[in-house]
Order: sequence, then C-alpha cells, then structure tokens
Amino acid sequence: VFDIPEPKLKVTEHVYLLYRVPGTSRTVHHPFHPGVGAPVQYGPRFGALLVYLSDYQLIPQARISKLCFDLYGRAISADTINRFRGPCFEHLEAFEEQLKKDLAESPVLHADQTGIRICGKCSKRSPAPSEPGKEPSASPEYVPISPPLRNADTQFIKLSSSSPRQTLVRQLKRRDLAKSLKQRPE
Repeated sequence: VFDIPEPKLKVTEHVYLLYRVPGTSRTVHHPFHPGVGAPVQYGPRFGALLVYLSDYQLIPQARISKLCFDLYGRAISADTINRFRGPCFEHLEAFEEQLKKDLAESPVLHADQTGIRICGKCSKRSPAPSEPGKEPSASPEYVPISPPLRNADTQFIKLSSSSPRQTLVRQLKRRDLAKSLKQRPE
C-alpha cells in the first residue's frame, strides 16, 4: 500500500541560558541558533511551501491559511505568507534587470494576443496599444508583463527609448512572422 505520512509540524525547541557575571549586573549568553530570530517562528521548509502554494499554484492566501489549519492545526496570517515571499521577490531583482536588458537587445519580441473570458465571452486582448481607444499596433517600447484583468488596462514594461529598432510580433503564425520580418524597415 502506497500512502503518505500524516502531515504535522515538527517543533524544535532552542534553549539558551543567561549567565550573570558575578559582582556585576551584566548578563551574557550564547548566540541564537542561525536562522532563529524570534521566540516562535516557522522554518524555511514551511515557508517554501507557503511561497509555492501562493506564487506557483496561485492559491489565495485565505485558502492557504485554511489549508494549513486543516492539515497542521495552525491558522496562519497573510503577513506570515508575505514574510516568506519578500526575500524571494528581492532575489528576483537581478533576473528582472537581465530580462529587461535581453528584451531591449532582442530584434524580435514575441507577444501573442491573449484570449481571456470576460463575462463568459471570449475576448481577444492585444499587447502594445499605440493610443488608448485605437487598434493595438506593434510598438518597440512596450512589452506586456501580464494579461489584463476585467476593466483594467494592460500593463507593460517600458523598454529603454535608446533600444535598437524592434519588431513586436503579435501573432505567432509562421506566415505572419515571415511577412512581418520581410516588411520590417531597416
């Protein structure tokens, strides 16, 4: 029989002693265990699970809290989840800068139209609108970073204005790509 172990939190108690220096009011103690900064805290593996559920599986924080209560008997707050997400966000800063640099240097940017259901109907959302209210067109300055939400404008990364001339490919069909590259001004 293949089965999984019962989920439960493992609690580790770290005890340290305070020593009072004889003849003075000064106290000394051994430093805390590395990674321990509060009397009660969650460990890095539990934090990794919270980040995975929140940012990869896209589970809302209220549902993650309920899941933790159901599995481990501990309801956690949104602040606890965000405390573990913060360092991950900071570690991605170098990646974001490199991505912007690579996009700015790329001669062809691929940004396919995104189909999204709004009020039960399929709606095509195109990247890079040239002007509000007008038909979207290829723009070398903007690249979409997320699909638009209902009643919200599409978000874009603005590339450097000094970037090389680029072609924004909206539909990834072989004939359209070839046609756009042939018609591309030098």
